[in-house]
Amino acid sequence: MTSLDMNRRTGAWIQGWDRIRQSIFTIITTPRLSRVIRRAFGSKLRDLIDAPMSDQSILSAYVAIAMALEGVVENAFGEYVVIPSYGEPCFKLTQINFIKGAVDGHVVLALQGIEFPNGHKGDFTQASAIDRTVEFTLQQDSERLQLIA
Repeated sequence: MTSLDMNRRTGAWIQGWDRIRQSIFTIITTPRLSRVIRRAFGSKLRDLIDAPMSDQSILSAYVAIAMALEGVVENAFGEYVVIPSYGEPCFKLTQINFIKGAVDGHVVLALQGIEFPNGHKGDFTQASAIDRTVEFTLQQDSERLQLIA
């Protein structure tokens, strides 16, 4: 049985790739330290807002996304540790592609990876692996970082 979740827009039950895709977006757009109980959940992507669109900023965005999806967090001693429940166990990121950037700050990225339908159960066998790509646009509005799928 695959993992179930609720669609954040419609309230309907979702599973499979739709659930994983929504989870990826939630992880990427949630700022670190914004959740009360799970302080380290999310990404540092929001810290890069208003950064110049340089190679260094783009690389920093790649690192922020990869660390968030893997559940890599910094502990109180400044060490990096993996907390699997903070990442997405059903998606293994293999590549991030910068598609384009606009003068107004919109950035289009494509995340490529492998979907493991039973990754939440610890099943990472290649027999069930499916290659997937998620393309999205990041934009900043007055209140939050948004993804436009």
